[in-house]
Amino acid sequence: MKINRIIVNNIGSYEGENIFNISEQNDAGKIVLVGGKNGAGKTTLFNAIKTCTYGYKEGGYQSINSFYKKKVKKLINNTAKRIDGSEAYIDIEFSIISGTDCIEYKINRCWHVAGNDIEESLVIYKDG
Repeated sequence: MKINRIIVNNIGSYEGENIFNISEQNDAGKIVLVGGKNGAGKTTLFNAIKTCTYGYKEGGYQSINSFYKKKVKKLINNTAKRIDGSEAYIDIEFSIISGTDCIEYKINRCWHVAGNDIEESLVIYKDG
């Protein structure tokens, strides 16, 4: 699996939409380094990848429950949490080689803040 692009919107310290175009790196390079000062969002980025990919299963939960929603509330940017009707989302675009085919996927996990509650949606795209 090769991650091509990550978009985080209102996640942790990332206020608004932030795009990480990983595939724009040198094709000869096989390693991507993520660096920054304390509080810059390195751990938030990796937690976002896990949460987007696995959802409630990442925390070991059997379904979306109050514990998972509490964890998601911690992940959402503080400014976005205060605005009723705001949304936070994570998009991950990646490629998987299957035989001679390269299959492109996009996972979008989105949370809508509705008062004190959070509504989650998940959409997965395959080759567009």
